[in-house]
Amino acid sequence: MKFFATCSRGTDGALRAELAALKLPAVRGGRGGVHFEGQLHHAAKACLWTRTGMRVLLELATFPAATAEELYEGARTVDWSLWLTERTTLAVEATGTSEGLTHSGFAALKVKDAVVDVLREKLGARPDVDTRDPDVPIVLHLERGQATLSLDLAGEPLHRRGWRTTTTVAPLKETLAAAVLLLGRVDPDQPFVDPLCGSGTLAIEQALRARRIAPGLDRAFAFQRWPCYRSELQSRWDKLRAQARAEVLPSAPAPILAMDLHPKAIDACYRNAH
Repeated sequence: MKFFATCSRGTDGALRAELAALKLPAVRGGRGGVHFEGQLHHAAKACLWTRTGMRVLLELATFPAATAEELYEGARTVDWSLWLTERTTLAVEATGTSEGLTHSGFAALKVKDAVVDVLREKLGARPDVDTRDPDVPIVLHLERGQATLSLDLAGEPLHRRGWRTTTTVAPLKETLAAAVLLLGRVDPDQPFVDPLCGSGTLAIEQALRARRIAPGLDRAFAFQRWPCYRSELQSRWDKLRAQARAEVLPSAPAPILAMDLHPKAIDACYRNAH
């Protein structure tokens, strides 16, 4: 299987180094992210451990899609019954444009129509759409007359670690903070000081690194709701999480200090760190 992990612009080097350190197969840079290959458990490992990646996508198909008809017919060539049943929910998110497809919402609708039509013909029933919390998030990307269809293994973007309860003005995304630390070669075993901590993003991400806490350790992912999860993938995932929990250190090797002149920022940092 082919996968693509997305990231913020300028941070692909940090993401590539992360995925290579995880020993994922065939890691190589790409536009807006990093490609790799393997099985679903490799992508699950990326979801669990990447600190800089925003999404992990399973690439299903790439085909010409200059018009709505081409997009619909191309989407119908995918065997959607491998990933959905009549009881799972779905949503389609579209990015990019093509010569005859300039409205992302319309392009997403054509893919949704193709998916439900295929499943209705094969299963005798169609799944429902849930745009807020779908079991199977489908991602369409249009570029230069080509369409790429993928499944988002994470669901919610990976920067949503689950620890942020309070924010201040212009909060830094967790993934971007992690990239700053990695690209700046900040040693997790050395003392760390952030004199303008705001809501504490840099200091907390440093603490997660220092204690070897996998950023996805205590959150749920979309792939856990896929029909194929209740097989070998679930046992692999349980092992990956057990191994990650065993690596957590009881405390950081060196002091981590966060400070700010604004009392509201300190309060936000305290709550998030807690």
